[in-house]
Amino acid sequence: MNHFFMALLLSLPTSGMAMSFTEAINKIKAHDKLASISSQAKADMEKSSEAGSWGDPMLKITGKNFPADSLKDDQTPMTGMEVAISQRLPLSNKYSHKEESLEKMSQAKQWQASYTENQLISMLWKHLISLRKLQEQQGIIKENIQWISKVIEVSKTLYSNGKVSQQGILDLKIRKSELKSQLFEKKFAINSTKEQIRYLVGADGAHIDLSTVPWQQLKFQQSQDTSKDPMELSLKSSLESKSAATNAASSNRVPDITIGLGYTMRSDIDNNGDFVSLSAQIPLPVSSKRGAAFRKNLLDQKSAEQSLANYKRQRDADLKSLEFNHQSLSAQLNTLRTESISFAKNAREITMKSYRLGTATYIALLQSEIKLQNLQMKRSDLVARRSLNSVQYKSILGAKLYD
Repeated sequence: MNHFFMALLLSLPTSGMAMSFTEAINKIKAHDKLASISSQAKADMEKSSEAGSWGDPMLKITGKNFPADSLKDDQTPMTGMEVAISQRLPLSNKYSHKEESLEKMSQAKQWQASYTENQLISMLWKHLISLRKLQEQQGIIKENIQWISKVIEVSKTLYSNGKVSQQGILDLKIRKSELKSQLFEKKFAINSTKEQIRYLVGADGAHIDLSTVPWQQLKFQQSQDTSKDPMELSLKSSLESKSAATNAASSNRVPDITIGLGYTMRSDIDNNGDFVSLSAQIPLPVSSKRGAAFRKNLLDQKSAEQSLANYKRQRDADLKSLEFNHQSLSAQLNTLRTESISFAKNAREITMKSYRLGTATYIALLQSEIKLQNLQMKRSDLVARRSLNSVQYKSILGAKLYD
């Protein structure tokens, strides 16, 4: 019986189970925001078929020249029933250009969906990096609380020997309270970050297992390959769409012709049989409508060209800036790891030994502790900033941010 209940409990779903990084990525790929853009792209693809169509043929049935008083069909030779069919025919290839324009716009939106997916995954990385930083800083503060607690115990002994004043013990306790306050601040920041992750990947996102995160993906690799940049590809498709729209507007200056064929069934009182008719209808392009439409599309195309050129210049500048930023952050981290933090740890240990012997003041001890914590916090912040720098760099390149 006990085994039965244990199996039952294990089979129940638990919302507290940690989500893996891969599961989080799959959740993002199914995000409503991406589905919305993809639906718009599919809608444009359907519109392209509509835009390329010549339209339906028109069927017309007309009763012609019936006498008003009798409505008989055998009193005059002009009376009859006409069945006519007509079809609009293009004299240019504007409809193929219209179809191409919407197809390219659909492609642009598909690339926009890829770009948005990239941005959502980058946002996930941003929150995971922040979460890792906050948890690391939480550990630094906890370690300092333990250390300051030991210092307070040592200070009580020194106080009994008259080597430390009561004010010194109070200042040490105040420092401990400050550290506890910092710990609460980090705790609430962690909860806030988890809520942001929850928006991206759902309710279980608050419990992502950080050990499953492929942190090696954040290794900075300088590159000039922008061929996979989804934003550039989207802007290029948009430009091609505008170009096709301009070609369509240019072709539209030649109007369509409507050809009609009619067959009139008569009573044949004049022995001339039934009648057939042929018609052709074409608008006269004398208004400014077609010219204005062409100029408008031409300006839209020019704007798309300028947007693409401006984006590429801005992207290249951003990539260079991120490369320099990576070098700066790496240099600062190297100095902190190899020199500053090591020196600060030694300084705190030496000051602590002197304090135990009564040759150093509690003020000097607090200063050494604060200095070390500030450097450790700075190192944690620099690691996070360098990771975020790599995410942004890879995101701009369009590189994958997951295995």
